[in-house]
Amino acid sequence: MSEYQYYEFQALDKPLTKQQQKGDAPWKRVDEMIAAKKTSEYDLAVSLLRDLREVLERQDEAEKFSKRVLGIRERYSNRPALQERLDKAKMPRAAGGSK
Repeated sequence: MSEYQYYEFQALDKPLTKQQQKGDAPWKRVDEMIAAKKTSEYDLAVSLLRDLREVLERQDEAEKFSKRVLGIRERYSNRPALQERLDKAKMPRAAGGSK
């Protein structure tokens, strides 16, 4: 099982631990995928974000998820291919952002 598949399975199988919710393993992996500057990695990162969104919404932590995604959007605002994928996945966007 790849590292990504592990996180994907973990996110769908059980709630994230408090440590993971604070931004550790899955969030770090998302950043690593994006930092690779490869569109295939962007696809994997967005897929993991979908899983994280689902889990955090079930735990009534949607606001926390939104803040993290908005931070990702801001940090990587110069990557249109990533922004496009985030838009397509209906990830949170800052008020006044395009689309």
